[in-house]
Amino acid sequence: PSNYAYWQNDLDDLNIFLGSDSSPSLVYGWHHNTFDLDWGNWFPMVSEFVTYGQAVSATGHAFALYTHIGVYSAHDGVPSFSSSYVPGFEGQSVLPFALGRPDGTPGWIKEPGGIPAGVEPKDAIELCYAAKQDGLSFTAEYAKHLARQLHEQAGATGIYLDTFGQTRPCYATNHEHPIGGGNFFNVSMRALIGDLKQSMRQEVPEAFVFIEAENEMFLDQVELSYPHNSEEGYETAFELLPLFQTVFHEFQIVGRVRALKAALPSFAPLEKNQAWWTLRR
Repeated sequence: PSNYAYWQNDLDDLNIFLGSDSSPSLVYGWHHNTFDLDWGNWFPMVSEFVTYGQAVSATGHAFALYTHIGVYSAHDGVPSFSSSYVPGFEGQSVLPFALGRPDGTPGWIKEPGGIPAGVEPKDAIELCYAAKQDGLSFTAEYAKHLARQLHEQAGATGIYLDTFGQTRPCYATNHEHPIGGGNFFNVSMRALIGDLKQSMRQEVPEAFVFIEAENEMFLDQVELSYPHNSEEGYETAFELLPLFQTVFHEFQIVGRVRALKAALPSFAPLEKNQAWWTLRR
């Protein structure tokens, strides 16, 4: 936690190095649960991060905190799965909003971060971004709630949505959307981002959204994207041919271009305990 004390100085040094007014950062490690495990079990935040996050934000540095609204853990260690804290869905199970498989079963998955002792392999579900209940989107309200809490508690002006650039069909019959394929998933994801940003910018006019997986359909909505959504071979190809940011650099900032890594100052003190990437704006 003592590394947080150097956060602001590192960003100041980076701005000087890049000749930039702001270098928005993506930050992990703000929650107590293990990475890629216990999705949905985000709070309470790490107390040191709340203290230093507010201090860094007060100096004008922009940062987004890691979240994943596309999956939700279902084991006993995440009580909010059976009794949601999401506004508009309080006390309800999250299961009805699971992505539906063609055979009618929910989209159960195995958490890549590992399975706690005594937990069944089916310990998480994929969420459907198009799922609604009485016209209200669960994932949109979930994202808005997280963004609001992250800003109020730690001063975050951005939110990072893991694996958000991916789309897939849903066969659930209780989601108020067509069954199977179609453009409803894409339309719902764009509506989610629009709703999220409108909510965030009521409090912070410069609020931004950062997603994993660059995607052309979000060029007019998402400020930053992170090209890490496939196997290592994809990353290698992206490093050799940074086509997306070459074509669309006027519309969206693309982070984590390894070809530039050698030119950046070392962040070794932070990298040891907190993984993060910095981007020029």
